[in-house]
Parts: sequence; C-alpha cells; structure tokens
Amino acid sequence: MVPFLHSGKVNLKKPQHIFSILEDYGLDPNHIPENPHNIYFGRWIADGQRELIESYSVKKRHFIGNTSMDAGLSFIMANHGKVKKNDVVFDPFVG
Repeated sequence: MVPFLHSGKVNLKKPQHIFSILEDYGLDPNHIPENPHNIYFGRWIADGQRELIESYSVKKRHFIGNTSMDAGLSFIMANHGKVKKNDVVFDPFVG
C-alpha cells in the first residue's frame, strides 16, 4: 500500500494536505512530445505573501521621495537578504 493513502475521511473543501502533479513537456511549444520528459509529484508546503506587495505599493504611499523603492523589488531584496521579523538591516543606499 502507498504510504500516503489511508482509509480516513476525505475533505475537499478544507483539506489537511494538497498534492500536485506537474508534467514537464519541455520548452519548445512547436515540438511537444507525446510523453512528458519528467513528472513531478509534491505536497503544497506554504502560501506566499503576495498580498503584502499591494499593501506597500508606491501608489498608496502618503509620501514619495527620491529614495522610494518599488514594493516588489524591496520584497525580493529582503528575501534575498533572509531578513526576518525584528532584524536590523543596514541600507547603504539610504538618501
């Protein structure tokens, strides 16, 4: 028996686990093979926080100075720097 299969109740509205299958047919849209190159099976681990980008949007700021950075770019930089809550970050490009 496959380890993740069990005989419990199935809840499709609020599942405890979400599984996905991804088929890779390559990058050439003019030559699609009959069978995929790879098949990936995985479990959903976490959602992102894309809603934060909109809440920090430059368009919604009360004050925009010459150093205001786009929200998407600032989140990419914070993720790249592995910045966590309550971290102190030095910004060498500050005005």
